[in-house]
Amino acid sequence: MTITEKAEFGWNNEDYDEDYDDGDLQDASTQPPSSKTLLNFEDLSPLSRVSEIEDIDALILLCSKGRVAEALTNYEQMEEQANVEGDKKLLSCLHSHPDLHDLRVIKKRRAAYMKRLVEPTMKAWQEDDWKSFVLTDPEIDPIFKVNMRIRFARGAERNPARGGTQILIHARAEGFPVSLMKFAAFHSRVHLIRKEWIKDCERFIGVGAQAKTLHTALLTSLLAPKILPMKLEDVIFRNFIFCKEAPSIPGSRPGIMVMESSPEEKMTTYEGIELPKPRRGVVQITGSEKMNYFMPGLAGPEYMDVLSCIRAQLPIPQWLVPLELVKRFLADVFTGALKQIIEHVASKWDDMPFVQEIQADPGFFNQVQELIDASARADASQIPSSV
Repeated sequence: MTITEKAEFGWNNEDYDEDYDDGDLQDASTQPPSSKTLLNFEDLSPLSRVSEIEDIDALILLCSKGRVAEALTNYEQMEEQANVEGDKKLLSCLHSHPDLHDLRVIKKRRAAYMKRLVEPTMKAWQEDDWKSFVLTDPEIDPIFKVNMRIRFARGAERNPARGGTQILIHARAEGFPVSLMKFAAFHSRVHLIRKEWIKDCERFIGVGAQAKTLHTALLTSLLAPKILPMKLEDVIFRNFIFCKEAPSIPGSRPGIMVMESSPEEKMTTYEGIELPKPRRGVVQITGSEKMNYFMPGLAGPEYMDVLSCIRAQLPIPQWLVPLELVKRFLADVFTGALKQIIEHVASKWDDMPFVQEIQADPGFFNQVQELIDASARADASQIPSSV
């Protein structure tokens, strides 16, 4: 890894681990999953306890089955133990094994997003330079509510390699009337999504999440919002991590951490899909970073709650982007997108192809159910017993 690549990843090099010197790591915000050939471990019994992870092969087995959170936990445990014991051979294997490449990328991306997105958007609510607002919409649901705030990124919060306008966005949504299971299917099986389901969408192409890429999805969308004078194009890699325990995000519970990032500029195709090129009249949202955290809703099993931390990147000068316009755009896109999901997907769920996807991929959706069960147990434990 070059000094430039280190700077682009960590910005201030504070979250870069010098042990990672194998040369195969790039900016964690733009790194696509590899197309490696996975080992065949189907003849082995599945692992159910974290304490049983004792060697590299077992760690690779977790990766091959898409058990991302467990793989991350055990990778970190093995790395810590190797550092304590001075086991350079194990450290070298962890940091350079090709079948752990995707896991290393996701590990670095998670650490970077916690530092670059969660910390600045979750702290200092008293600062008066945030523009805060509340969204409600009885057409979505009478109890639906979103608390959102936005401001321009500044200082070390900005990615100096990108420039342009960089905006921090934080949102807490409660009472969205779609279950976590249904939304996880919709959000991960993006190859089934139709552009008619997305507000102001002119073009949409998706590659669904798969265990072989550690549940990484790719989606490209072209939007033509009526309130903007230009079209917006987004190309996103989407990573899924199932968290049985709440991460260090204020207000979180067991849920699904979804990290979104842009591909690196030199990338032109992915899984046979040609990525869109820059062109006149279209603003490409490159370099944006998003961490969404989806949880079973406190309002009931057919609801979900969401925490979002986003750094939006626009390749235009900041003085051309008034926050009031951003506020109107976010409110319009956010509520519009949710209405489209309810109208075109949730209300017709039994006829949707997502039902078959849930049945066909128990490795992914059993993890969703585990989170739902864990959340239900946590909620039940907080109900005071009658005397």
